[in-house]
Amino acid sequence: MSRIVINSSELDPSVVNCSVDLQEELVTRTCAYWMEGVLLSIVGGFGILGNIISIYVFSHKKLSTCFNNLLIILATFDIVFISFTVLDYSFFRVFNWPWPADSINWIYIIPKILYPLNNISFCCSTFLTVFIAGERYFAVCKPTEYRNISLTKRVSTRVVSYVVPVIVLAVSLNIPKFLETEFTYGNKTGLNAGKITGFKVSDIKSDVNYITYYTFLTRLILTGLLPIGFLAFFNTKIYMGIRAIKKRHTQKFSNKYDSKRQQSLKTEMNLAIVLVCIVLVFLVCHIPRLLLNLFEFLFFSETDVCDRQPAWFSCVTGFSHLLLILNSSTNFVVYCFLNSDFKDILTFKFKKTINRVSRKKSVRGQNIEMQPLTASCGNFSNMTLPTSVTLTTVHPHSIHTHNPTSSTPGSNTPTRHHSDNLTPPLTNGKLSNSHLPVVKEVSQDLKTTSPLSNQPTSPSEKQPPQHSSPSEKEPPQPPYPLEKEQLLQKTIISNVKCISGCGKKCEPYIQTDL
Repeated sequence: MSRIVINSSELDPSVVNCSVDLQEELVTRTCAYWMEGVLLSIVGGFGILGNIISIYVFSHKKLSTCFNNLLIILATFDIVFISFTVLDYSFFRVFNWPWPADSINWIYIIPKILYPLNNISFCCSTFLTVFIAGERYFAVCKPTEYRNISLTKRVSTRVVSYVVPVIVLAVSLNIPKFLETEFTYGNKTGLNAGKITGFKVSDIKSDVNYITYYTFLTRLILTGLLPIGFLAFFNTKIYMGIRAIKKRHTQKFSNKYDSKRQQSLKTEMNLAIVLVCIVLVFLVCHIPRLLLNLFEFLFFSETDVCDRQPAWFSCVTGFSHLLLILNSSTNFVVYCFLNSDFKDILTFKFKKTINRVSRKKSVRGQNIEMQPLTASCGNFSNMTLPTSVTLTTVHPHSIHTHNPTSSTPGSNTPTRHHSDNLTPPLTNGKLSNSHLPVVKEVSQDLKTTSPLSNQPTSPSEKQPPQHSSPSEKEPPQPPYPLEKEQLLQKTIISNVKCISGCGKKCEPYIQTDL
């Protein structure tokens, strides 16, 4: 099988057999494309969406507890970790998108921003999972102490007491990551003189003691052995506490106080079960990474001299990266299946959103726009009329005016003339003072007239016919013809708010629209 030597000029001159198998190289590239490229991008996209929904649901007031707030912070760390991992492994190393691998943008982003922040977010997610397990351990196994802390400290204070140590520890552990790479500059003469042309591994990263004691031992213990050991301990204690609580509270609760206590215990048990599942997923997804770190620590001298690794090791490493993203993406699924409160709030918010969208679509086709009118008590210049209206349909025969002069002699039914103006005239967007009392009397006449019989309710209210003199100024004609069979759409505006405080009660009025 043919072998070729790659990058021989960058290797130690004493090494002469740094060659690679073409078949192993093909297998490595194929595994990287599917594991760290396609699958990691798909799982990471669903993980980001699920964590965003989790933050939205846990922000509800009903779920405002210390445990749920810690889950919000955990989802935030997971979003950052997934985003940086997808950018580093999928976009930069596999797809070379949106810029080529040798683009100056990647040169600025990868070594000093993306690489160290990715490690920091990973450590924050790992350490916070351990702290959340410790919080549930105290809640289940030491309920008295936990209750005293809950009564004496606010939720925000307790959350800060968990999150701040996590961030400080994660940042302190990954400070050397900012020093593992350095920029390369162009020659002193030429177009690229003094400009950044790339980056390379620094001398610290190549030091044997640094690799042995920091890269492998320190990170192996702090991000692998200790978290897994603490999580296994907390998970076991929580499981035993759940079983003990079930045995003590198998009998039915008799009074109201006991029923409230039972509901509180059910909530704590539900949260404990959620944490147990989160920890189990964490252990399953992190154990392959732990085994790979142990193998790399034991055999790094054989695999790191020529900067190459066996094909199977590269494929398992890609699978390990996929499992880490899967661990940060599956918490939303655990919440949906096991957290009853989360499921109820999610269902409620989903239905509310669907109803809101459907309501907007239905109102969009039937929306009646109305400009706000202003009037005041006395001066009619300071009263705001609401734009929210109630629509009613009134037959023209059921409307009577205040003017009895138009009635026929000998008839008890007053008739309506075309000269009756039911629409208050507007002057520059304001009601005219001279015609508003007429409109007020129209509304009073509507109250005292039966629309079915078209007659006044009291005979004493009938007035003798009077003829208006020709010198009187008639009200303006309506801008539309009134027919007997035409239905008028009335806009009844009520609940008028007086702003001027003149001491008079603002009366509603009727506006006739076609």
